Amino acid sequence: MKTLLLLAVIIAIGLLQGHGSLADFQKMVKFTTGKDLLTTYSFYGCHCGAGNRGTPKDATDRCCRARDCCYENLRKRGCRTSFQSYNFIFQRGQIVCGKK
Repeated sequence: MKTLLLLAVIIAIGLLQGHGSLADFQKMVKFTTGKDLLTTYSFYGCHCGAGNRGTPKDATDRCCRARDCCYENLRKRGCRTSFQSYNFIFQRGQIVCGKK
């Protein structure tokens, strides 16, 4: 049981590093796919979760790579993306980004 808890904490920390608000991203993934971010995508492909190396294996992995690229570009511009909360709503079955 302790091993499982430790693994969950390590996964959460790995996903938080440089990837914006994990809670907000979890909501977006759950809304869009109906799946849990941590249990479904923590070790998915080459770019979802920790790692970010190699050729993406499919469309989901390409999406993770694109998201990582966006956050890296924002970080280079001085934005603090690690814990930045998203401002978004769900509207007519879509995620709509809000303004801050």
